Amino acid sequence: MKHIMIGLLASISLFSTAQNQNATWLFNINTGLDFMTAPPTVLQGSTSIGRDVAVISSESGELVFYSDDQRIRNAQHQMLVNGDGLYKSPFTSKPQSNMILPWPGHPGQYYLIQPYPWNPNDTITATYFHRIDMNAFGGSGAVVEKNMVLADSTGAYITAVLDSAGTGIWVILHHLNAPLFLAYHLDTDGLSIVPVVSEAGSAIPPSFYQPMGMLRPSPSGERLYLVKPYSNWTSDCSLHQMDFNRSTGEITAFKTIGGPGYGGLEISPSGQFLYTSTYVCDATVASRLWQYDVSSGDSATIQASRTLVYEAPRPPGPCLGVQGNLALGIDGRIYCAVSYAQHLGVINAPDLPAPACDYGHQGFYLDGDTTWLGLPNQMRAYPITSTGIVSATDDVPRLLIVPDPAKDGCRIVVGADQVDRLELLDARGHRVRTLRCAPGQREMQLDREGLANGLYVVVARGADGEVAAVGRVVFE
Repeated sequence: MKHIMIGLLASISLFSTAQNQNATWLFNINTGLDFMTAPPTVLQGSTSIGRDVAVISSESGELVFYSDDQRIRNAQHQMLVNGDGLYKSPFTSKPQSNMILPWPGHPGQYYLIQPYPWNPNDTITATYFHRIDMNAFGGSGAVVEKNMVLADSTGAYITAVLDSAGTGIWVILHHLNAPLFLAYHLDTDGLSIVPVVSEAGSAIPPSFYQPMGMLRPSPSGERLYLVKPYSNWTSDCSLHQMDFNRSTGEITAFKTIGGPGYGGLEISPSGQFLYTSTYVCDATVASRLWQYDVSSGDSATIQASRTLVYEAPRPPGPCLGVQGNLALGIDGRIYCAVSYAQHLGVINAPDLPAPACDYGHQGFYLDGDTTWLGLPNQMRAYPITSTGIVSATDDVPRLLIVPDPAKDGCRIVVGADQVDRLELLDARGHRVRTLRCAPGQREMQLDREGLANGLYVVVARGADGEVAAVGRVVFE
């Protein structure tokens, strides 16, 4: 057991902090969430930002800096040196916000990737990048490269995944009107401006809807999902799936797996279920939330699995209460922006088939603030520059455990239905507790009672005793 314990510590000690870089969300002028508490703490009034907000935290979950489409600010809400004057369109906001990515091998330095929110009155369709050094000026930060063109004709949506080595990042864009995907590699040498180009899908006809879309990766990063409107966002909109080669940056096996309908898009922690919100705005319905089981990879099977999770009613007057962007929190729940509402929708158990996924339309109260349609766009896993790399494709699956560090207890998301029990091991490798899982149970609450401060490893085992997943938590 001691040797097993050493191996587990070596392989997972970095994992639990990787998602802490997504611990802070900022959105909609002056609202945000801090996921380092359970439940998350509402952040109010400390910012004055637009809707297309990018944000990143440190490995310990502390806010580092954030940006809207005009300016970049640090954790003290001060403008970075050279942090204003970002290239902002006067016309539209984006369906999917900008992304902040760490520069691998350069602690404290980042790239902000900013697709341009185009519409037919605006001929500019470029995606820009900005390089930020948060070590500059005593840690208050500076923008050292700004408004650099990465691609000259792209849709206003973006995603990013780790490469196959875990030492670099692929930045993935979609051409504005051609059936082309563009993958740019970010590594220790910087951001390549020469993309890997993959032809996939069909041409996008000229219309107001050309730049709109939502692009998300699977947990492994080896599959991508795209929801894309073509001539409108209700009847002529499709959900697509494709394979992504994390070694080469190539995209293949493009297929249509669902639709119609356009809105938010997110994948469950295990990757089994995909969720989409679709705009309706007819006489009685504002929007709908759908679940797909994408585990088969087969188009017909996936389409047949489409299940209605929730239908949001339309109130009298303007079409308010629309379900917008979906985003996975580090607590394992998927949150749903709701236009002009004082709450977020919450999918509490996204790895369970509907209705057991447990969606609450008024699931999280924002203490009187209101939301629009956007939530932050963040990576699922990040390179860790100090001692190793986190990767979602390690041999042993990882348990999601939040909060970490913890004080009174923590929530453990199993994400698999073959787990028989959870074993809690202390730093010497001694088993100090065993929790039995009911058939199909996907998450459990671990009570801290009687446990000393320190590091603990959680091992999920099947009925045959084989290790199904591992995780770690620090009690303090």
